Amino acid sequence: MELELEGESLMLFMLRARSSGRQWVARDRYAVRPSLTITEYRDLYGNACQRLLASAGALTISVSADVRVPAGVEQQPGAPSDRLPCRV
Repeated sequence: MELELEGESLMLFMLRARSSGRQWVARDRYAVRPSLTITEYRDLYGNACQRLLASAGALTISVSADVRVPAGVEQQPGAPSDRLPCRV
């Protein structure tokens, strides 16, 4: 994800997949450029959340993960992108 920030911005992300009985996260990696201090914590549901304060300018965030799931797990795609609202 590439962002161009007009001013200092406090951000909260959920970038990391969570291992569970149905999936195992074998590897995950995320990178933020420029390098920033990231505070990670667990929310009430056990999800890993990342908090950062970004300065004005370019911000790039990249995420990748290798997740192992049992054979035969159903894939349920999300909403088609052309049906998502432009503004939230």
